[in-house]
Parts: sequence; structure tokens; C-alpha cells
Amino acid sequence: MGFTTKILNALGLKSAQDRPNFGRGSYWNDQTPFWNYGYAAQSNQYQKRELGDLGSSSLVMAVCNDTGISMAEAEPAVSKPDGKGVMQPVPGHDLSQLILNPNPYHIWEDYCMAGAFSWWADGNWYFKIVRDMAGPAELWYLPHFMVEPRWPGDGMSPAVPTDDKTDQYLSHYQYTVPGKTPELIPASEILHLKRGVNLANPRKGIGAFEPLITEIYGDQMASKFSATILKNMGIVVPLLSPKDKDVVVSPEQAAHIKETWIKGTTGDNVGAPMVNAISLDATKFAFSPSELDLKDLQKIPESRVAAVTRYPAPYLQFLVGLEHGTSYASYKEAREQAYESVIAPIQQGIARRISQRLLPEFDKTKGATFFFDTSKVRVLQEDQDSLMKRATVGYLSGVLKRSDARAMLKLETTPEDEQYREPVQPVAQGMAGDPSKATSIAEINQYLESLEPQIKEFTL
Repeated sequence: MGFTTKILNALGLKSAQDRPNFGRGSYWNDQTPFWNYGYAAQSNQYQKRELGDLGSSSLVMAVCNDTGISMAEAEPAVSKPDGKGVMQPVPGHDLSQLILNPNPYHIWEDYCMAGAFSWWADGNWYFKIVRDMAGPAELWYLPHFMVEPRWPGDGMSPAVPTDDKTDQYLSHYQYTVPGKTPELIPASEILHLKRGVNLANPRKGIGAFEPLITEIYGDQMASKFSATILKNMGIVVPLLSPKDKDVVVSPEQAAHIKETWIKGTTGDNVGAPMVNAISLDATKFAFSPSELDLKDLQKIPESRVAAVTRYPAPYLQFLVGLEHGTSYASYKEAREQAYESVIAPIQQGIARRISQRLLPEFDKTKGATFFFDTSKVRVLQEDQDSLMKRATVGYLSGVLKRSDARAMLKLETTPEDEQYREPVQPVAQGMAGDPSKATSIAEINQYLESLEPQIKEFTL
């Protein structure tokens, strides 16, 4: 027992190694069916096998593609407090440069696309840290299906080496390349970006698409049905039977009729006339696309995917979001909502993890923080016309100083700009020339509208 541990025990405190024991299978017993919430269930195993790789689903890739592209728009950056305690960005910081160019063969944009799929599909995005004499020199993306967290006594093979200094909660990550011996990588050499916490194994994150397997499967089947109908040139599989009920068809004749029908209605013979020795009735044996409204069927999976991922359906061009039409303005709002409600939280969580794991190896300044700089992200930039109008109205109404208005427009200011302008007499009644005395939103809007004619002739 170490000296520090003895002191902690004497004080009644716990050491870092006295963390909760989350052994493998903690939540997989039959006594806690609620906490399994489908992860141990076998009901959707057939659907999973039919689906195969989630990357083949357009619903899944609509989410992953946008996340990967949107995340790459923000620049990795580091900020540190200056002498007055104000956070200031550090141009060209070594950590931000490592994230931008993780290794000689890939850039951050590449890994955003790969990582977005791992993030949504599995909830785990792994990087192998490669070091040189100075510290972390390269980052390499590891596919999530090849990596598994390991710890002493987890029951897996190969066994995790352990001693008094081994972290009992998470000591290694096992990297398994098919056909090769599994490699145990120390946890200190892996950057693990997690999406939440997996109840079945709290050392891992949780994917978003597991509870959507049924919906994704349904969407795939609807798409396959449409493709099959189109492949058959719109011809639905028929059931052939003699028109005359007294006619008996032998098995040999039935096989011959079937073969003749297939040869005469498929391949290069699609649409060619058919002549048969026996009069036949062709009974439709399935629904046509118009009878089976696939468009409505596909709206259900789309709405569920949008709900779970928080993506606005119109932004992803899902049918369920476009059924009432969309305009440029509404699409722009949907895109802003997607960034603010989906991308920004993901970036914030990843930035906090990088600050925790990597930043101390580059910068030990107290208060230093890694973040994603969104100042140049196009979707978050206010429309320049709207910005000009807001700044001008603010100054004309006496709410903003001239310097404030110019600063909003990123224009230089001088000491002479540190002044307010007397409010213009409004058209709205009840305010007595002072917008601060407005008693309703309607009065404020009416006041602003009264200033619009002056905006066109006014220059800051």
C-alpha cells in the first residue's frame, strides 16, 4: 500500500483506484430488462443481418455526411488568458496545427467524415497518438469496429497486463486487425471521443442508430421494392392460371409455361407480345408502387431519424420535411438550427475532451482551452443586409452608440464615435418620442418601421 493511499485511508477518503467497478456484462442480466433497452435483445438481429453495413443506408449517410462536412468548417484553435485574464486566441498553436494536419497522409476534413460515421453509428471515435521526442506528433483514426476498451480482469483474451500502477477502470484499448494478433495499446496512447455513455459498458459511448434499426430496415426494404419494380419495367410478378377451369395443367406443362413467360417478358424481351397455346389468366400477385404508397411509408423512418439525431427534416431533404414545400428562407433557418442544435454541441464535447487529454501535453498554461472557432462558419454569419439594418436602426433609435454600431459592422472607430444619437421622432403614438417608453412589441416594431426610410439615406 502506497504512502498516499495510507494517508487517504486514514482520512477516510478514497483513492483514484477506488472507482466503481463496471465489469463486463453489468447490465446484461435478466433482472434489469429496462436497462437493456434493446441492446441485448435478439428481436432485430435478422434486420441487422439484412441491413449489413449501415453505410449503405441513405438515411444514415444523410446524417453522417452533413455532420462530417459541417464539423470541418470550424477551425481548430487554442485560447489562453492574457495578463488581464481575458481569453485570447493563440494563432498557429501546436495543438491546433496537429488537429488540422493529423498525419502526413490525412487532413482534419478527412477524419471528420470518417469520425462522423463512427460517432453516430457506434458512439466511439478513436485516434491512435503517435509520439516523437517532443510529444504527440501524429494522430491516426482507428475504425470503431476494430477497437475495444480493456481493463484488468475483464475476462477477454489476451489478458491485460497489470501491476500496482495499472488503472483498474480503463488501462488499454485492444486494436484487432482481421487475420492478425490483437494489439493492446495503453489508454494513454488513445484519444477516445465518446457520444454519451453506453449503459452496457460505461467505458464506451452509445450510437444513435441502434434504436432505429427497424425504421432503417423498413426504409431499405421500401427502396429495394421500388428498385425491383423499376428493374421489371413496372411489371409486377403475376400468378398464371388456365382461363378454362376444366383445363388441367401437368407439372411439366406448368414448368414450360413458366420458362416461356420468363424468357418472353424479361431481358431484351421486356414489353414483347406473348402467345401461349393455352389461354391464361394473369393475376397480380403483389402491390404496385401506386397501390403501396411508399412515399408515406418512408416518411416514418425519416421522421424517427430526424427526431433521434435532432436534425431538421427539411434540411436533410427528407420527404417528411418537404411535403409542404420549402423556401430559401426556411431552409436557411433549418440549416442554422442544424448547426446550433447538432454540430455545435458535438464540437463542444469533442473540444472539451481534447482539452482534457491532449492540451496539457502542449501547453500547461492555467486556463488554456482548445475550441473550434466558428467565427468564419458561413451558416452562422448574419446576413450583411440584416446586420447593417440592425446596426443602423440601433444607432438611429439612440439605443447604440455610433461606435457600437460601427463595431457590429467591423468598422474602425474613433473617440468621436463614443456618442449616442438623439432618437428620431417615431410615428407610433404612446411613446412620446422615446422608444424606451414603448408598452408593447407592436409599438416597438412600428417604431422601427418608421425609421426604415431614413436608413436608406443614412451612413454611419
